Amino acid sequence: YPPVPSDHAARQAERHSTRKVGVFSPLAKQPGLQSVNKLTVFKAVTSRYECDGVYNGKSAALPQLRGAIAERMRRAHFFIERDARADAVPLLLDVLALKPAHAGASYLLGLLRLRGGGVPKDEARAIELFCVAGRQGHLEAAFELGCIHAGRSELLEAQRAFEDALCAEGTVPWERARAAYNLGIVHHEQGNVAEAERCFWRARGYGCSRAPYNLGAIYLETGRMHHVKGWLEDALRGDLVGKAA
Repeated sequence: YPPVPSDHAARQAERHSTRKVGVFSPLAKQPGLQSVNKLTVFKAVTSRYECDGVYNGKSAALPQLRGAIAERMRRAHFFIERDARADAVPLLLDVLALKPAHAGASYLLGLLRLRGGGVPKDEARAIELFCVAGRQGHLEAAFELGCIHAGRSELLEAQRAFEDALCAEGTVPWERARAAYNLGIVHHEQGNVAEAERCFWRARGYGCSRAPYNLGAIYLETGRMHHVKGWLEDALRGDLVGKAA
């Protein structure tokens, strides 16, 4: 089950996958930039991310700086939604000039650097920006970082990143499901079958429809045949529900 960190690779894997028992579903991919920006920008302009870091020594004007940052993030969001990403870049750079450790701006600029929107592609710089955001508990940044490392077969780094994503504060079940699922994939790739099983159980508990298939594959792989049928039937029901929706 090859890790699939990019949208293109995921589409290729899904197109050619036979989904045989024992072949794991690929990594749950991060949504595209436009599909996550509302969530990202909402988080970026709340106290969750704005109370941390240093505002370049201008602590006396924190209310004004917070307002300036929030306005720039709102405008960046506006341009990204309209696919005018080049116009969003100066605003994000302004935010980072005011607050170098701003998680939301670091994440968005990292995505633009990673995917070439408004700025030249630069994966190394994208990783640096994701690390800045991830250290502050930004789930999407940690998740994206995990996908990058998994795509490079840097499994220990991917494991740490997905663990950070799973532990991020203020997350909702579908976000935790995605992080737990990918952490299970990485554990299995490293041969940690018991940890992978626990992660897939956790992902299933958060509502991940892919997890039952991989649990069934693990039970088949480890000879626990009495569990296989039930989990694969659960996976089939999830597939049918997804197609009906």
